Amino acid sequence: MRDDGVLYICALDNIAENGDMPRQVLRIINKHWFEMRSPGFRRSYQAMGVNQRIDLLVRIQQDLKVEGGMYAVLGNGDQFRIDLVYHGQDTDIRSKMVDSKYYRQPAIVGLPYTELTMSKLENNYDLATD
Repeated sequence: MRDDGVLYICALDNIAENGDMPRQVLRIINKHWFEMRSPGFRRSYQAMGVNQRIDLLVRIQQDLKVEGGMYAVLGNGDQFRIDLVYHGQDTDIRSKMVDSKYYRQPAIVGLPYTELTMSKLENNYDLATD
């Protein structure tokens, strides 16, 4: 279930005119409903080993265009940097049985997803208005 809120995938753009000081804003690329996840001990300790923190771990419907280094803005306005992207598939072995050569076995079917490991921004960017 992806019903914990809405999240906007964003890219960081410089909207300053040539010769002016850079002015970076977040440009919304896509919108997704998300599900909060728990990072677990292994992922948390690995992040600490490289001086990174995990502030939020969410799962969205699979979006192969999302990359590490992009940004996410939650519906409440909180902004995060996407540090790690993982693509996987939910498994539901109860939905279908298939016959193999020797016995009947469950088929692993499910919805593809993208999991985002993110760190909260200390200074928020403005959102681009198109």
